[in-house]
Amino acid sequence: GLGYLGEENDIVALKSLLSALKPRAKIIVDTMSLFWIAKNFKDNNWDESTDGKKRYLQRRKVDFWTNTERAVNTYQDTERKTEEVANIELKLYCPADLSRVLRMVGFVPQELFGGFDGSDFSFNSKRLVMTAQRP
Repeated sequence: GLGYLGEENDIVALKSLLSALKPRAKIIVDTMSLFWIAKNFKDNNWDESTDGKKRYLQRRKVDFWTNTERAVNTYQDTERKTEEVANIELKLYCPADLSRVLRMVGFVPQELFGGFDGSDFSFNSKRLVMTAQRP
């Protein structure tokens, strides 16, 4: 899926992919939907295993200038007394932005879906799945 590299690096990766493909080759792009994230956004998310020995805390913010979600994910194992922290950035795409990036690279966007099941894309779609073709 796109988004985890940031838009600039997504463009670099897509250019590399385009050059590796034969003419008329098709790709499927999968990423989180900006609309779904906006509707379901939580600043903080806390999960704990049923036995209480493992915990996951996520603190999130959105940079509205770039539509990028920045999260600090903390994984705790109380049994082992360990804690791991990971900083994650996710570029949030809407269909218009994703098709713009694909066109910029040289792909021709073709179809839009709300998941790999072929469902129609809507504001309620968690996934943004788009097909594109190399000319």
